[in-house]
Amino acid sequence: MGPITGDVRLAVRMLRRNPGYFLVAVVALALGIGANTAIFTVVNAFLLRPLPFADADRLVFVRAKATGASSGAADAVSALDYLDYREQTQTFQNLAAVTGTGVEVTGETTLEGSQEPEAVPMSEVSFNFFDTLGFKPLLGRTFVRQDED
Repeated sequence: MGPITGDVRLAVRMLRRNPGYFLVAVVALALGIGANTAIFTVVNAFLLRPLPFADADRLVFVRAKATGASSGAADAVSALDYLDYREQTQTFQNLAAVTGTGVEVTGETTLEGSQEPEAVPMSEVSFNFFDTLGFKPLLGRTFVRQDED
């Protein structure tokens, strides 16, 4: 009998004598494996897997910063500035705009009265937003320049 098999037999005997220790060891291993799996899942989803866009490595996000603003502060780019950037850019192949906002939606009125409004997140995008990301609709079309007016 080699030293490894003797160590395994000793470990099994010790775990049989102390079932509480065995239970703590199994729970610690399960928590460790579960935590590592959860962390890897998050890291894989956000850092390792490529974005679901064509040429995702060529996408950039451009923000404006007011002169004299703190390093973390960013201001929204005005619509007129965006139009100037889009028409005059020689650096980017395409330039699209997106702004996050929200709307309040009220459900159907019931016999008891109207329902409370619910805030729903929404984004406003320029006509070329989906083309910039490389999205092609299965049916119909994306926005065209006339939709932006």
